[in-house]
This record gives sequence, structure tokens and C-alpha cells, in this order.
Amino acid sequence: MKKKRSKFIALVILLGVIIVLGVYLWPMTSVLASEVGRNQLVEFIRSKEILGVFIFVLIQVIQVVIFIIPGEFIEVVAGMIYGPIWGFILCQIGMIIASVIIFYSVKFLGYDFIVNLIGEKKFNEFDFLKNNKKVGSLIALLYFIPGTPKDALTYFVPFTNISLTKFIVISSIARFPSVISSTLAGSSFQRGDYKETILIFIIIGIFSLIGIIVHNLLFKNKK
Repeated sequence: MKKKRSKFIALVILLGVIIVLGVYLWPMTSVLASEVGRNQLVEFIRSKEILGVFIFVLIQVIQVVIFIIPGEFIEVVAGMIYGPIWGFILCQIGMIIASVIIFYSVKFLGYDFIVNLIGEKKFNEFDFLKNNKKVGSLIALLYFIPGTPKDALTYFVPFTNISLTKFIVISSIARFPSVISSTLAGSSFQRGDYKETILIFIIIGIFSLIGIIVHNLLFKNKK
């Protein structure tokens, strides 16, 4: 009884934190709507120098943990502030830290708690990964193709037979194309090279469309 009560309290606190952070961070999405706002955001984080790096990584961690905040937005901002390479590296660092936090939190809180948090319907989509001999390859595919709920999938991974180290290596490699393309788009946008930015987003859009088709076929025929 005490254990259930503790988990319920933890759920309430976690949901409260998610709501507060979501409300606090949501206005950031409107900042990119204007050139002045974009420059202000970039200059603010740059002005913090080393502290700005930690602030950005923290934002990336929060995005993955909450996962209702669009990840591409953070990746584009990373490219605008730090360029495509360093932006990519910082995004990956934030994602790795978030993955470790999620992995051990899920192990501690248990299956029922996480199902209530994510939603049973969403969670059941990944049931075919349990006790699957090809779980590493399937996770790599899911993280590679656009359109899959990657951050929500992170909450399911601890219930498979894959180790944390192997998961981090696989997901980090599989995320490379989507993250680097977003940081490239952000970098070119910040430079004012809008033709390159549009071209990158067109390519991302095409691959996203293909990814959604593959994603739907994969989950339709997951057995």
C-alpha cells in the first residue's frame, strides 16, 4: 500500500513538473517566428558562454524527458547557435543524459506507472520488441526512420532485453541523419542562406514522408 502511494505521489509530482516546464518552455517556440526573436535567443545563450552550453544541454534533456516538445525545434536552435557539428554533439550529449535518466527511472517506477504516464495504447505499439532476438536491429530501424515516436520509445526500452550501453550506442548512431540535418538547417538559416535551408527541409520532408509510410507498414506487420 505504501509502495503504491509513493508511486502515486511520484506520478503527481512528475506530471506537475512536466506541466510547469511545458508552460514555461512553450513560449520559446514563438521566438523563432521573427528574425529579432531568433537573434535574441541565439545571443542570450551565446552570451552565457560555458553556462550557455549547460543551459542548452539541459533544455535538450528536458525535451527528451517530456517528449511532447518537438525535438526538431531544439536541434534547429542548436545549429543556429553552435553550428552543425557542435550543435549535433550537444544534442547527442543531452539525448544520452536523458536516456540514462529515463532508463533508470523506468526501472525504479515499474511497468504500471510508466503505462499510466505514456498511455496504454501508445505503449502497446512496442510490445513486439519484448523478448525479440532482433531487438537491437529493430530499435536501430525505429530510431533511424523519421516519423517514429523516438522519445516515447525510450520509455519502453528498459522493458526489453537490451542493455543501456548497447541502446545508447545504437540510438545515437541511428539518430545521426535526423539530428545533423536539423542542425545543418539551423546553421544555414542563421547565416541567412534561406535557399539551402528550404532545400534541407524539403529533403527532410521527403524522408519524413517515406519514414511515416515505413513506420505504418512496420507497425501494421510487426509480428
